[in-house]
Amino acid sequence: MFSKKIWRFLLPLLAVLLISGCRFFFDSGLSVRLHSDLSLFDRSGEEKSFSQSEMLLPLNLKEQQFHSVAGWLDDEEIIYVENSVDGIGSSVYAYHIFSGKKKSLFRSENPILTVTISPSHSRLLVISSASDDQAKVDVIDVKSLAALYSKTFFATELSAVWNPYDENEILITSFYEDWTYESELLHIDQKRTVLVDLPQPFSVPLGGGEWLMLDWDTETPATAAPLIVWREGKEKRIFDGREFYHVNGWKDVFVAVGVKGDGRDVSDFTFFDRNFRAIGSFAVPLLSGYSEWIVPYYDLLENRRQLLIVEPKSAGVQDSYKGGFRLVLRDIREGKEETVADPAENLPVDCSPNGRYCLYGYRLENILFLKEKKILPLVVTDNI
Repeated sequence: MFSKKIWRFLLPLLAVLLISGCRFFFDSGLSVRLHSDLSLFDRSGEEKSFSQSEMLLPLNLKEQQFHSVAGWLDDEEIIYVENSVDGIGSSVYAYHIFSGKKKSLFRSENPILTVTISPSHSRLLVISSASDDQAKVDVIDVKSLAALYSKTFFATELSAVWNPYDENEILITSFYEDWTYESELLHIDQKRTVLVDLPQPFSVPLGGGEWLMLDWDTETPATAAPLIVWREGKEKRIFDGREFYHVNGWKDVFVAVGVKGDGRDVSDFTFFDRNFRAIGSFAVPLLSGYSEWIVPYYDLLENRRQLLIVEPKSAGVQDSYKGGFRLVLRDIREGKEETVADPAENLPVDCSPNGRYCLYGYRLENILFLKEKKILPLVVTDNI
């Protein structure tokens, strides 16, 4: 068994990346139209035409029951976590946002921390925990509800990344109290994990045994690092001469974010394909933290090659920033932008596979109808 040091100067980064199930409730103050009195026909007998937002059926829960929305199962169904009324355990449900149909998918005797949906939306990875030093991983087939894998990891935090090129593989990284980590590659079909000696704790799968990561210096604190590809112990630097502070990827589309030029006011989003050929780029105002650059909330609409991003209106320091935000849809090839909401709350976003709707909020409890540019509560809670 081996471990790697996690540097103390990366503590702020880890705190952001490893928030698991601790999203705070956001009271949007938004109103929602009641549907019980809606009729399909107007007074003249003609069929009415409803917008998609008017057809929404919000999910009603007690505040103590609602944990969070995990994401999209398909174009019109979400996955969410519900706490037991008696306070013992949690459950995972699918909910159809227009029909109101609800289906139980998984039940845990322990509190569920996170649910991660596979890229094809056919499997779920559920992380639950009964104590601070261990976490249980369950992989579920959504259609059959079959348990594909289950294991308890003895760690203070877990990170899990699906391989979009082979969904039988999940990279699981365990973090320990002494700031070390250990990475394992889970092979679901073989029901086993294999230790992987990755030089960095956060990696993006490229397929074929290759991993994309930032090559952080283990000795010297830094706010940016070179981008490298790792395969079987060998490293190759890409975009030589440039440094980045964030990297992410989907199937065949990747993004690296760095500071533009020599200034401190603008961040540059660079998009590229699996062969590191440029797709496009654009710049947005940059916010800074105490010892790191702040990554805006965003999500890729893969079928449209557009990025929905919560942009600050100006550069600044996060703790004292009062310049406001706007919700913007950007074409990743040409950088063309369309404002969706201005002003907007600085909150996480997660878009449906077809790109028509996006979840929005600390617990993804609101829904954005992109065509209508309308935000409504998806989950309505009481305080009983």
